[in-house]
Amino acid sequence: MSVVERGSGVGKATLNGTQANGATNRKKLKKNPVDDFIAGGCASITSKLLLQPFDTAKTLLQASRKAGAKGKGLKKPEYANLMDVMVKVTKQKGLKGLYTGLSGSIATSAPSSAVFFTAYQTAKQALQVALPERAKWALPMMASTVGNIVASTIRVPPEVVKQRMQTGMYKHGFVKSSLTLIRTEGVRGLYTGYWVQLLRDIPFAAIQFMTYEALNQRLVAARNGQSLAPSEAMGSGALAGAAACTFTMPLDVIKTRIMTEDVT
Repeated sequence: MSVVERGSGVGKATLNGTQANGATNRKKLKKNPVDDFIAGGCASITSKLLLQPFDTAKTLLQASRKAGAKGKGLKKPEYANLMDVMVKVTKQKGLKGLYTGLSGSIATSAPSSAVFFTAYQTAKQALQVALPERAKWALPMMASTVGNIVASTIRVPPEVVKQRMQTGMYKHGFVKSSLTLIRTEGVRGLYTGYWVQLLRDIPFAAIQFMTYEALNQRLVAARNGQSLAPSEAMGSGALAGAAACTFTMPLDVIKTRIMTEDVT
């Protein structure tokens, strides 16, 4: 065999090897949507159990600022800060007061998060192939936008009911409160503040996922390609969430005030 033939053989072998590696990489990229659905739902339930007290306190604080601004002149808001809310609610209603709306929140947010992560991963895989290399930086932002648009239709109604329960507008359980809202405001009432929530969720998720994946990529590169420890991934997630929250908090305040507006 001549040098040229051997070179040709090496070239073919290299090409075949590259094609095989490409196929292997595509298999690795492809994930089961069911796994994403289950993981998203479990993550949502866990976060609700851990963070519901803070969510209730945040909602009450934002709504109390609205109440304090009503009427002639400015009235002093009912709560001074997040800790003040938690202390006063615990004194008045016990710890269970901080978990107002938890059952309905879990029952509805778990499917919402599951749908979001399924749509996010599906869009991400499709965009991974479709986008040119120079545009890959926008992949998390674009995929999260798709996820939020898909999930918003089932995310907003329970959010409206939950926030009204947290602020004391509804005194009953989640199901009865939902029926009360439909009876007084119609089905449209379930989507009060829909566009504001979408305007908040899209940039929130875009900032969160872009920051999270950028941090993880840097950490993996610094460790020569080794996988991250759970604590490192958690740290990246915390920083990403803090960044997203900082930039979107004004929209979150507007959303809360619109959703808890008493129109009856």
